Amino acid sequence: MLKPAILFLMISASICSVSAQEARSVQMFGIGLKTCSYWRATKANIAEGQIWIYGFWSALNLAIEGHRVGEGIDGLDIVAAVKKTCDARPSTTLYQAAAATFEEMAGKQ
Repeated sequence: MLKPAILFLMISASICSVSAQEARSVQMFGIGLKTCSYWRATKANIAEGQIWIYGFWSALNLAIEGHRVGEGIDGLDIVAAVKKTCDARPSTTLYQAAAATFEEMAGKQ
């Protein structure tokens, strides 16, 4: 169930699609649509991205019933994990890196 939810959120961010199960649309805003290299380019971008990651991560946990990915660890550890994903693929978008990190951490629970 996790992978379809992540895929849904990623596709929705690009085309603002509507879920077949619920009549909701998802629109993504902000630095999450920028590349990882953009996020890491300046102190201001780093701060903005960190805040964005917190919100995106929280939204994923809310969207997927019963999931509490990252529970029990510090938010900075989550940001560090996303940074590690970004370091491996700097041209990917921040939301793709955050979603991939979320999925990876969910698989370890």
